[in-house]
Amino acid sequence: QRVTSSDWLETISTIPKSRVLWRIRHPLISITAVALLASIAHCGLGLPGLPTLAAHTLLGSGLSLLLVFRTNSAYQRFQEGRKIWNDILDLCRDIALTMR
Repeated sequence: QRVTSSDWLETISTIPKSRVLWRIRHPLISITAVALLASIAHCGLGLPGLPTLAAHTLLGSGLSLLLVFRTNSAYQRFQEGRKIWNDILDLCRDIALTMR
């Protein structure tokens, strides 16, 4: 069953049970902690930061991890479909050869 955009509330409620999130929890927590410390040092303590220090640059690593998992999942589905299609073609060729 495909997930539609209207299922967003149900999707958000399944995040705590996510196996992928459980597997990447340590890198995700460490990236978030570093981003939080950098933000506190820059804003709260008045320490100078990088000129490009913005929320989207701090969260870029976490977002890229999520994008990689999504891309990898799509590529695996594509490869599985390609394998099934090749099996179908092989079967059709075998049937055509036996009909001769």
